[in-house]
Amino acid sequence: MNVNLDRLARTDALTGLPNRLEANIRLKQEFARYKRSGKPFSACAIDIDFFKSINDKFGHATGDDVLKVIAKCLATSIRETDFVARIGGEEILVLLPDTPIELAPVLAEKLRKSIANTPFDSVGSVTVSIGVSSVIESDLFETDVIDRADQLLYKAKDMGRNQVQS
Repeated sequence: MNVNLDRLARTDALTGLPNRLEANIRLKQEFARYKRSGKPFSACAIDIDFFKSINDKFGHATGDDVLKVIAKCLATSIRETDFVARIGGEEILVLLPDTPIELAPVLAEKLRKSIANTPFDSVGSVTVSIGVSSVIESDLFETDVIDRADQLLYKAKDMGRNQVQS
C-alpha cells in the first residue's frame, strides 16, 4: 500500500506523467551525477501555446484531452533514458541525461515537430514553445539549468511561439 501511495504522490493524475515532485528528484539526481562525473545534461522547458484560449473556447475537458495527447506524444517521442514530467498547468519539463547543448536543441525540435504534426480532433492543431538549456560548470544549484530554460522558453514565446530557443 505504501508503494502505491508513493507512486501516486509522484504521478500527475491527469496525464499519468511524473509530477513536479518526481521531476525535482530526478533533476537533483542529474545534477549530482554531473558534479561527480562531469557528464552534461540538458533540460527542455515546454509550454503549450495559447492553452488558455483552448480552455476558454472549447472548455476545460477539451483542454484536459489536449494535455493527455501531448503527454502521450512526448512520452513516446523521448529516448529511453530521457525523462518527461508535467510540472504544472500546461508546463512540461524534459530532462536529457548525457546530452550536451549541441544536441539538446535537435532533440527539442523533434519534440516540437511531433506535437505540431499531431492531429487534435477537437481543436485542430496545437503547438508548443520550448526553451533549452544545459548544465554549466558555474551552476551552483540544480535549478539553475531550469531557470535558464524557462528564460529561453519566454524568449520563444516572445519570438512568435511554436519554436525552440537555446
